[in-house]
Amino acid sequence: AGLSTACAAEFAVFKPVLEKDGPFLARLLVELKVDEEPANVLEIGRPRGKRSGLRGDGRAFLVDQAKGRSAAELPLGEGDPLRDWAAPICDVPCSGDFQRNAPGQETSPSRWRIQLPPTLAVPAVASPFSWPSPGGTLRQDRRGLTGSTESRLRRANEQAGMQETHPPRATPNLDAQERGAAVKSLSCVFVGVLNRGAHIIRLFANDPRFRAAALVDKERSIAEAKARELGWNDVYCSDDLSETLARVEADACVITSPARFHGTQIRAALEAGCHVFVAKPMTYDLDEAHDLVRLAESKGLGLIVDHQQRHLETEQALKRFVREGTFGRLGHVSFTIHRYRPVMAAFTGDNPFIWEQGVHSFDSLVSILGRPARSVLAVQDAPCWTAYNGPTTAMGVVEFEGGVYCNYLGTFESRNHVMEIRLDFERAAVRAEAENNWQKTLEVAAPGADFRPYGIADGASGIPAERPNIDALFQAATRGGRVENDGRENLQVLAIVDAFIRSSKSGRKEPVRQFPQ
Repeated sequence: AGLSTACAAEFAVFKPVLEKDGPFLARLLVELKVDEEPANVLEIGRPRGKRSGLRGDGRAFLVDQAKGRSAAELPLGEGDPLRDWAAPICDVPCSGDFQRNAPGQETSPSRWRIQLPPTLAVPAVASPFSWPSPGGTLRQDRRGLTGSTESRLRRANEQAGMQETHPPRATPNLDAQERGAAVKSLSCVFVGVLNRGAHIIRLFANDPRFRAAALVDKERSIAEAKARELGWNDVYCSDDLSETLARVEADACVITSPARFHGTQIRAALEAGCHVFVAKPMTYDLDEAHDLVRLAESKGLGLIVDHQQRHLETEQALKRFVREGTFGRLGHVSFTIHRYRPVMAAFTGDNPFIWEQGVHSFDSLVSILGRPARSVLAVQDAPCWTAYNGPTTAMGVVEFEGGVYCNYLGTFESRNHVMEIRLDFERAAVRAEAENNWQKTLEVAAPGADFRPYGIADGASGIPAERPNIDALFQAATRGGRVENDGRENLQVLAIVDAFIRSSKSGRKEPVRQFPQ
């Protein structure tokens, strides 16, 4: 409430929190106010009678003075929606602390003063805004909430003078300091500028943590055309990655070329001292991938594989249910993807479905289940009408650590598109399902009951699914250490692909190679 429009964009990550956890957020209501002098300092306070906020260690707490409770701490796990808006706050140096007053004591809220980098300084004039809703008004967001929650939301908005308007969409999940001028931006070489590469370049171009040093494609003219399109007149363009790395100073190499070139290009970038962000799959060869991971680790360089589906809202929720035991112990898993894709794209080799789609599915399973696979029993086939050079239907049973089995079916030859990830727990069945699109919605069924919507849908946050992987690249380059979706973690995914292909050829259950994590 009371944030200027510019600063509101930085905190628009409230949107997914309200949509997913509206009633819970109402218990942690905070007021955001912009100081008049200086304009780049925020003060965060809490309503009278309650103390709520975030500790620097990533935990939320709520103090209800009226009921005499001293504090109730709630852990913010990796998949918790509240972490989306906690991150920009917790990582900023703060002065002061949340004061815990005696029960019933009425005092002004204590505050955290957050000094924003100069690039995020905002005008002192405030433009009120409301939490956005999918339907366009705050009133529509109130459907399904309890009366007390609805009244709290209404009172909070009335007191703040909030209008039922939408703030501009922000670039979320970015540490405030990392987005400031004080942090040196990373110089990037982009390899592959069309199709998927064009999308990735746009994401990096809109992120002040990165800047383009060079564009590389199979023909120099293609790179030059993309540079002109983007207005990058000072960016070097080439058709030779090795020559480019020798010519320009680069911190990172972003590779979205066809995967058959990945191994050579990753090695060239690492040998040149560059961190690497690479589209899936890392390589088509597990041994080569292992060698590249060890090379990156020996040089202290980041190697991030851009598997983005694991970051979608429904899959993050499934991951949280498994980790926290929300519905009890996990029994078994079913993963089905019927896709209508009758024409070959960039990949024209063998095992097209597994390498173009199945690798995404296996990454999702590794992320959701949080454990490695142990064995695979698989069959691959293709219908008589296929236009592909290899099997387009993959069926199999993947055994994961702890005796959890996944029944997998995927194909490019279905006549329509349906995708379902289903987990059966002790006390409920949960599924993420999409039909004729990629935006899954989450449903839950109690034992013996029908599935009912759970209120979580992919894309609701407006956050690009690639954003966490881009964040991981920046973290690896500036802080070092392990990050999510790094090369070593990705070896678990490639090992499942390797075992799946071996099993489909041998007709036997094949072990999945293990790599220390």
